[in-house]
Amino acid sequence: MLDLTSRIYEAAFLSDVWQPVLHDLAGAVAAEGAVIANISDPAIPYIASPGVAPLYDEFFRGGWLQNNAKTKALLSLPVGGFFCDADHLSDAWMAEQPVYRDFYWPRGFGYAAGTVIESPNGDLVTISIEKKRGERGLDRGELDRLNDLRPHLARAALLACRFALARIEASLEALSLAGLPAASIRADGRVIAANALFPGIVDQATIESQDRLLVRHREVNQALYALLAQARQRSAEGAPPSRSFPIPSRPGSLPAVLHLLPVTGAVRDIFVSAAFFVVITPLKRQAAVSTDILRGLFDLTPAEARIGQSLVEGATIKETADSFGIAVETARSHVKSILAKSGMSRQGDFVAAISALPQMHDDADLQR
Repeated sequence: MLDLTSRIYEAAFLSDVWQPVLHDLAGAVAAEGAVIANISDPAIPYIASPGVAPLYDEFFRGGWLQNNAKTKALLSLPVGGFFCDADHLSDAWMAEQPVYRDFYWPRGFGYAAGTVIESPNGDLVTISIEKKRGERGLDRGELDRLNDLRPHLARAALLACRFALARIEASLEALSLAGLPAASIRADGRVIAANALFPGIVDQATIESQDRLLVRHREVNQALYALLAQARQRSAEGAPPSRSFPIPSRPGSLPAVLHLLPVTGAVRDIFVSAAFFVVITPLKRQAAVSTDILRGLFDLTPAEARIGQSLVEGATIKETADSFGIAVETARSHVKSILAKSGMSRQGDFVAAISALPQMHDDADLQR
């Protein structure tokens, strides 16, 4: 147990250590495996030991977290530490619940011991130790062994959360040093942290009640939250999306571009529900725009970038088609693709939002 305790604290610093820790935690009570997951945000990656990794791959891909009567029932119990479902839930009740009847039982599982740890940001992190159904639940001695380790698990989770927040804040500070207003958000749009420059773009975006990000342009705000909803639904299927949203100017405010960047790698942590960085660049109006900038912002093809540049310079679709020697319908097809990639519904909004990008680069050149 001493060696396992030491490695629990090691996992607070090195997330790769959690999987072997979970394996040994399950082994200490003769279970098949263990999983640790943030149940407050299904978009956050979970960690499972090899013995239950295939089980929980199916569990999260199948959306069972949102239909998990087991977790809801056990969260309502006035029980501290690790608890066993067999001690508190009857077989008859389990047989009526889809998560047992249709998921765990057909796969040979059905009894577990679990605990809930609240992270400093309010998220609930669960650790579940899974046994085969034929072995019944954990006995008192096994629960005592797990509860001896629970204070160490809770402290390690606290440390891991603090380190994850520090990594996010360091990333935001780096963006601030580059002159970029930025914030980190959850998959539901709630802001976790923002750098010192972010309050300065209040004309383009702000943080409203319940810490939710609000883009001042209604269509862009709706498009952003639609993309976040899609990201939550597809969280188990692959990498989260990245996208740039031009924000048209309003009376008294400059246009801007909002970049939605997925939080990945070491910054993406099970204990902190940061899913995206939001970087907003206010723009100054200018007549020309670089095709390289357009391609970088919106992942345009070379042909699309040239047509986008022509539109920003004031040409009509027909004039653009004539200048490039292509059919008007071909030019229109390219424009539709440009608008789809940029998240805009109207050609005028696209032109207004990005027309000043070269001026931003000119300013940077002057500073050098």
